[in-house]
Amino acid sequence: MGITFKIDAEAGVVHVVADGNLEATTFLSWMKDLFADANFRLGFDMVFDAQEAQIEISGNEAFGLARERQQGRVGKLAIVATESYGASRMFAGWVGDDDRTRVFHDMASAREWLGLPIEDNPSN
Repeated sequence: MGITFKIDAEAGVVHVVADGNLEATTFLSWMKDLFADANFRLGFDMVFDAQEAQIEISGNEAFGLARERQQGRVGKLAIVATESYGASRMFAGWVGDDDRTRVFHDMASAREWLGLPIEDNPSN
């Protein structure tokens, strides 16, 4: 349980899977690990699979995470979550009109938006 990531340097994308109950400190910790990874490059796109996660963050914490997003270290960000997933919508709302961040309800749509092959999903 928690947040794990795989970096596909060739495709320029980070695949993230979150599961279980997560708090803002968990997000900040994994982002620190990601940005310190030798394979990570500024501008990589990210698909964040939160379909199995229950994220417990306040509005202020979501705002802080959105500000991290706006630092420009990641290219496009596709968040995949269930339809009732309030935290992802809150996060997307704080980011605002940023056309580089979208919330999806299925992995195929997220991968298509990022220009990735649907059948080559390393999260499976």
